[in-house]
Amino acid sequence: MALFIVYPCEFSMLSVQCIALIAVTIFPAVYADPFTHIVVEEVNVKMEENPFFDPWTVIFDPVGEQVSLKTPIKQDLPPNMMIGIDLILDGIEMMHFESLMCDLFNDPIIGKGIVDHGRPIGVYPTSCPFVANPDLVIENWEFPADKVPPGIPDSSAECTFTVFEKGKPPAVTITGTGKLIHKFPGIGR
Repeated sequence: MALFIVYPCEFSMLSVQCIALIAVTIFPAVYADPFTHIVVEEVNVKMEENPFFDPWTVIFDPVGEQVSLKTPIKQDLPPNMMIGIDLILDGIEMMHFESLMCDLFNDPIIGKGIVDHGRPIGVYPTSCPFVANPDLVIENWEFPADKVPPGIPDSSAECTFTVFEKGKPPAVTITGTGKLIHKFPGIGR
């Protein structure tokens, strides 16, 4: 669905004002709704027998907006290791993301947020390779709700995060359920 807005602008010295009017009107529709929040209610971790990872654990804060994930690596990861993220809202797939883990470092939408919350600081990988380390943690990470398109109503949410070698079943599958809500200042939810 496309939205077309006709502005009564003529090409003249006022063109700058017309461009400013269009920019101010359209940009809020392009960028996400600042009141959108994704709240985690339940998380399940499924680990398959694999040579790379010890068991992962997930903890989320009482409000459910931040998640911490212990991600011990017991063997250096191969360069073909992948991650996948799927977000489903009210039964409709809203996002499917798949990337080589090494490319994750350069991804501004998902990767940067994960790397920024990697601990221990100075030890968590910020470039490839991913080397064995039993102490790696992603701490207080929030799903980037600002990347959810505007206009999405409150809805149930399901997110699946997988780590796998290309062409093989996932070694790690994390499934989280919750909801997408809008919190308005002074009103809350």
